[in-house]
Amino acid sequence: LKPYLRSEPVVSPEEQFPGSPWVVVGESFQSDVKESTVDVLIDFFAPWCGHCRKLEPAWKTLARKLAHVKTLRIAKLDATRNEIPGLHIRGFPTIMFYPAKAKEQPIDYQGDRSVDSFVTFLKKHAQPFDETPPPGFKGVSSGLLTDDEEHDEM
Repeated sequence: LKPYLRSEPVVSPEEQFPGSPWVVVGESFQSDVKESTVDVLIDFFAPWCGHCRKLEPAWKTLARKLAHVKTLRIAKLDATRNEIPGLHIRGFPTIMFYPAKAKEQPIDYQGDRSVDSFVTFLKKHAQPFDETPPPGFKGVSSGLLTDDEEHDEM
């Protein structure tokens, strides 16, 4: 007998938007986070939470800034619509880091909610990475803005 847990529909890798936070749902948490071979920094949020809404622009900027880092995934999960077995989120936003080599020992993020603070935390806990994109890396584009407008946001 398998318990029923809430989950939004799974978002396939092809449906994920490049340079945006990776969307995780209840049914994909195991594969996207626990079984993933990369480090995962995930934001468990509630759409109605004011602190979560305030965090969202920084979270999107972080995902865009580190899009070139292949050993790292910046993710988000709507914790009001998705349940994870054994994980009880008590406040929003809850940010957790799942190291690639120790998925059973996630680290609660307790720092400032700025892009620079997230990068500092990741440099301490994640696999080594260079936050500067390699030469020729054009970054990611939403397709909604011109290249100049995209770069003005950063």
